[in-house]
This record gives sequence, structure tokens and C-alpha cells, in this order.
Amino acid sequence: IGETLLSMGDLVQSIEVQSEVLAAARKVGDRAMEISCLNNLGSAYQRLGESAKALENLEQAVELAAKSGDRIGQIEALR
Repeated sequence: IGETLLSMGDLVQSIEVQSEVLAAARKVGDRAMEISCLNNLGSAYQRLGESAKALENLEQAVELAAKSGDRIGQIEALR
């Protein structure tokens, strides 16, 4: 739902959903989902013009992806 809201341009709602999913992913230790949510949050914040929040989420995604050996997650965050 969060990704769909992002693609539809409902950025505020997407951020809310992605933040909930991020918390759940962290709770259960789902690193791939955590990286995906951080990337999506970065994109949403960037589109809202909130560069500092975008960068914060994307940097977390890069760091987590690097630690997890997730090259695709790293590339997505860096683009």
C-alpha cells in the first residue's frame, strides 16, 4: 500500500504507512523490508522537498544494505 500511495503521489499517507511497516520490519528483523521502507521514505521525503529527512533515510538504507550484503538495496538508495 505504501509503495502504491507513493506512486500515486499521496506522499504524506505513504510516509505514514511506510513508517508503520518500517517499525514492524525492525521488530521482526526483516532487513530487506527495512531497507525497502527506508528507500521509499527517502523518495517520499525527497518529493516533498524535505531533503534532510530524505537523506537521513537513504543513508540508513545504504548502511543497512551494506551490512546485510544487499547490493541491490545499496544501489537503490544511492541512485
